[in-house]
Amino acid sequence: MNISKFKKILYERRKFYILGYVFGYVVSIIYMGIPNVLYLIPIKLSCVIFAVVLGNAFYYGSKKMRGFEATFRNLKSCIFIGGLIIVITVLQYLLYKVGIDITPFIGL
Repeated sequence: MNISKFKKILYERRKFYILGYVFGYVVSIIYMGIPNVLYLIPIKLSCVIFAVVLGNAFYYGSKKMRGFEATFRNLKSCIFIGGLIIVITVLQYLLYKVGIDITPFIGL
């Protein structure tokens, strides 16, 4: 994929990704609560997941695509998110064994 094409895609979809990210941040704060200040860190895995999935869904919805076509276009981002969740879960487990808790950075 060409870098200029990737920049064009991100520029075109940025408002949808930001909307999904803010929604994910609010949901993670509501779900987890705020036991300490670390839980207010805006960089969370759940926010990225919401940004990608909801951002793509809103984008394809604004393009007036059929649901079946939009679902298959969104499938590769869902596969990427699944792989990311597996990697972060293994990383969290390994770091927890060492004594480092990254739960505030995960989100949900």
